[in-house]
Formats: sequence, C-alpha cells, structure tokens
Amino acid sequence: RRSTSGTSVHFGQHTWYCSSTTQVPVSLSSGEAETYGVTKAFSRAIGMRNLAYDLGFERYGELSLEVQTDSSAALAICQRRGCGKLRHLEAGCLWIQAALSSKRVNQLTKVPGVKNTAEILTKSVGRRDLDKNLEAMRVEIRNDRAAELPQATVVERAGCAS
Repeated sequence: RRSTSGTSVHFGQHTWYCSSTTQVPVSLSSGEAETYGVTKAFSRAIGMRNLAYDLGFERYGELSLEVQTDSSAALAICQRRGCGKLRHLEAGCLWIQAALSSKRVNQLTKVPGVKNTAEILTKSVGRRDLDKNLEAMRVEIRNDRAAELPQATVVERAGCAS
C-alpha cells in the first residue's frame, strides 16, 4: 500500500512550510515507508535552509538543521551505513545517511508521536490532538476574513437551454 508523508518545517517557533503527500513508492514495511517520509523531510529541510540563506538569514549565523521522526525503524535505517537487512529500500534514500555523516543535516532525532506536529498531516486525529498540534505549530483557526481581503461578489450563472 502507499503511505502518506507529513512534513512540517519550522524556523524557531515559526512554521514555514507544511505538506501532506502520498508517497510514490509502494512500501512493503512500515519502516520503509517511514524512511521515505524522513527522506522527504531531509529534502524539504535543506531546501528551506537554502531559502533562509537566500533571504539573508546568514547574518544570524550558521543555520543548523534538525530533522525529527517518531519512527524508531526509520531512525535506525538513517543512522546506519547501507541498507542492512532491509531489502526493498530505494537507493535514492541512502543519501540521507551521507547527509548526516557530512553534517549537511546536523541531527536526526526521535520525537514521541504525541509531540510530532506532522502527525496531523498523515492521518485522522481527534479534535484535542488537532488543536494541540496546531497550537504547537502556531496555527490559529479563525472564522472571520482578514480586513485586507476584497469582499466576495456573487456571480450569477446564466441558465443553459437544452
């Protein structure tokens, strides 16, 4: 089956990017699927760090990257060298092992599932967990419109004769 990857990129306490995508490769194990998710997170994190440098954030010093996962299996796969006993992992995922050893990404850490803000991007969660994760991401749900937005106008659809 195909899994869903959820990615949430933060700069300090600010959420810069979120995505939820269906994975392209069909995974034969949950560890393999989680590794594909971590690979996507590495790619997004490096891209966002490059964006921060393009925006002039280097004046604040070196930007370090920490990728977090709630998967022990993915953590083990990413921190070792090679595929090990995992037989079906796509070779394109192995660059993350090199990225860790060369410090292109500073660290990969384990985060409990209940503290993983990207969790709400991968599956259905209860209202309490949704609110808690949105608060951690500094996302506020409001029912009103921003004053700067133009007012919507009603467009009537012309009837079609048959």
